Amino acid sequence: MRIVNRDRKTTGDYIDMSDGVRKSNSTINIKNHDNRCLEYCIIASREYKNVSVNGKSNPKVYQKYFKNLIIPENQQYPINLEEFIDVKKYEELNDICINIYVIRNKMFYPEYKSEFKYEKKIN
Repeated sequence: MRIVNRDRKTTGDYIDMSDGVRKSNSTINIKNHDNRCLEYCIIASREYKNVSVNGKSNPKVYQKYFKNLIIPENQQYPINLEEFIDVKKYEELNDICINIYVIRNKMFYPEYKSEFKYEKKIN
């Protein structure tokens, strides 16, 4: 999962990436506008191979997989990144490690590294 140029304490909608990042094939950038980007990233990490090449950035192709995602009770959107409390909830409920990176000056830097030891990891 990638969060680009984060100046706020919440996740949200699609953020266009630079050509260099886009061409690096190091990110999945789903064009959602519903403040559920973390959930799309989790689903995409699980179902990426099941989605056609042309649909990988389209949020509609991931809709059918939401039934397989455990969402924290009373989850508010956009997801709060203050101390990454919401991210930790998703990790625990879905047995995954989520590592979040930011891009500054064309370089990736860790913003959050999971403290859990689940087998499945999302970067």
